[in-house]
Amino acid sequence: MPGYETLRVKEAYGIDVNEGIARIDYYTMDELDVVSGNVVEINGKGKTVARVMPLYPADEGKEMIRMDGLMRENAGVDVGGCVKVRKIKTRPAKKLVVLILKDFKEIKDMDMAEEFDGVPILKGNRMIVPYFGGMLVFTVLQTFPAGPVTISRSTVIERKYKA
Repeated sequence: MPGYETLRVKEAYGIDVNEGIARIDYYTMDELDVVSGNVVEINGKGKTVARVMPLYPADEGKEMIRMDGLMRENAGVDVGGCVKVRKIKTRPAKKLVVLILKDFKEIKDMDMAEEFDGVPILKGNRMIVPYFGGMLVFTVLQTFPAGPVTISRSTVIERKYKA
């Protein structure tokens, strides 16, 4: 696929879990024409998006991508599998409609937007907000505008609940 790089999936560094970050080496960043903070699309059996950051020096040159478990789930890939990665552009998310799968009532919509400030997302992806020993788990049903978007503090998050 033109504009894509194929990389082997490894576990995320602990610091990157639930942050919407995928790490690749500098060579791959150059090949994709991305810099830290740019957004990439990651294709396995599914698709997800992430902000790209460089791997730690010990991982340079190993043709790998480090992704957390939720990102791997969204991309439909396991550790050791391969994904295709390419640079994309996102638009600011004005609104998200999300289906709450597991809820803590204490988390208000604005808190969710603040938690994910700067995180790119696609319709159909799952997200998690850790919260005092529990977590809010949801699936993105719609994004406004459509397509890959980046959440900001001003993003309106409309909740729907599983019946």
